[in-house]
Amino acid sequence: MTRVYSRAVAHLSMVAIPLAFGGCVMARPLIELIFGRAYVDAAPATSVVVLSAVFVIPGWIMVATAYALGQERKVALIWGVALVGNGLANAFVIPAFGIVGAASASLVASAFTFIGVRFLLSRAGVATSAVALAGKPVLAGAVMVAVVWPLRGASTGLAIAVGGIVYLVVLLLLRPFTPEDRTMIRTILRPRAGATDD
Repeated sequence: MTRVYSRAVAHLSMVAIPLAFGGCVMARPLIELIFGRAYVDAAPATSVVVLSAVFVIPGWIMVATAYALGQERKVALIWGVALVGNGLANAFVIPAFGIVGAASASLVASAFTFIGVRFLLSRAGVATSAVALAGKPVLAGAVMVAVVWPLRGASTGLAIAVGGIVYLVVLLLLRPFTPEDRTMIRTILRPRAGATDD
């Protein structure tokens, strides 16, 4: 259980981190590109709330694992506390900080849920190292941000393309995949024996 869980969380982290980091840096040009200049005021809040992907995407497999271990009630309690806390926080931060405050409260609620479920799993014996799971994607994401930052005001398409390539190259150089991962990838990519084209 721990082995399967840890690899699934690691793989989802590899997807979540570039989306979160890239979305944070590129929020304004992306909003302007997709929705137009009239909506760029939403960029600061978007750059905050998109960071929730770091917690939400790997959290999918964490919650599924907790369910498999019979922790449904405790997961529901964590979600309930996060929901109530988010609502109370909004009552205070929205008048003071507006939509950015609401986005920040949502980010904190996502982090709380992630930490709470991770604690449940650890107590149930499914313990993993956060550095081992997300350290390499975070490092690759940091390099990506450093490269994309000066490009963000030029061409949105160029910044996204360069950022994606940089992230992928740095991540692969860090060798994030285990031998088991590589075997699985080769199995997925290799045509099935006896398969023919239609």
